[in-house]
Amino acid sequence: MRRAAIVGIDGSGKSALVQRLRERMALVPDQLVAFNCPRFHDTPDAPLARLSSRLKALSDVADELGGFELKLAALYLRMTLYGPVERFFLDTFAPRWLVSERHPLVDTLVYVPLYRSRGASPIDAAVVEPLLRTRLDTKSPGAYAAARVWHERENRRLGRETDFWALAEEIMAGSAALPEVFLANFGARYRTTLPDTVVLLEVDVAEALRRSRGRDSRAELHEDERGLALLRDTYDVVLDQLSRLRPEIEVRRLANSGRSLDDTLEELLRILGL
Repeated sequence: MRRAAIVGIDGSGKSALVQRLRERMALVPDQLVAFNCPRFHDTPDAPLARLSSRLKALSDVADELGGFELKLAALYLRMTLYGPVERFFLDTFAPRWLVSERHPLVDTLVYVPLYRSRGASPIDAAVVEPLLRTRLDTKSPGAYAAARVWHERENRRLGRETDFWALAEEIMAGSAALPEVFLANFGARYRTTLPDTVVLLEVDVAEALRRSRGRDSRAELHEDERGLALLRDTYDVVLDQLSRLRPEIEVRRLANSGRSLDDTLEELLRILGL
């Protein structure tokens, strides 16, 4: 069994490609299974779907409140579901290829510099907590308690005592470690390892921004030209570093500007040898 991750800036077409890939391979799950990350609840039959949906609500409220540090904490908590979801699909279907939208180890390295650049600072819990609890439970009843309980469970599993409101600071500090230390530390947090293949969807920032703004959902805090350009550049740096660190990992670049979804899908299948 081999694992692949499709990565790229917001608006690069990851979700649409994974959806089309899942439709294409639906009748041959022994060959390929694809799942969404961090919106695990968008994948049919994925475990932890209710918790995934509630943590997505936490991320949405972080956007509404304009809190980059809360946004980073929400992204981290959502990514901690990755390992159990990955293991479920590997154990259930034993596919030749398991393909994920995003990968928590890659995307943590990519997104932390973005949030750091936006001036993420310690959260004033006395101010933020009442607003967060009210807005979150209005949007998704029980979501605030679910997020806090999941965080405490993760603390116990990992033998940590990190305060919920200090998560962003801890993640930024941890991501600054030497690469091997980071991969060991966050690999344990996410319960996964780097995939065999990483496919980077390359798209013009302007096109990605148009796609992002065309979605029904509210734009995320970082979805502006400067933010997407920084993400694009950071993906290049991170994937180059990982290629040197782990040469056994195949990194492929797939142009996805101005082309049809079906053409992109066919090229992806060729990359995977399917």
